[in-house]
Amino acid sequence: MVLKHLPLKGKPTIRYYGLYHPTVVEKLNVARAQCKQPTFITALLPTWQEMLNKLGTTLICPTCGATERIAAAPLKR
Repeated sequence: MVLKHLPLKGKPTIRYYGLYHPTVVEKLNVARAQCKQPTFITALLPTWQEMLNKLGTTLICPTCGATERIAAAPLKR
């Protein structure tokens, strides 16, 4: 039986310990402030609507053929 959750032999794995673990961002920012470094900000992933707007992609209505533009989208964050 082969275990699929184990990494392949020789493949490096990334583990986050200490201040680099995602649950201790506040402690990381305190340590960065003591070293006079900017605070760590977690990246926000854009929604698919935001990506389409950035790419300039036009959506075309299949019924009438008019071009549609996404003005605003509700945020799910």
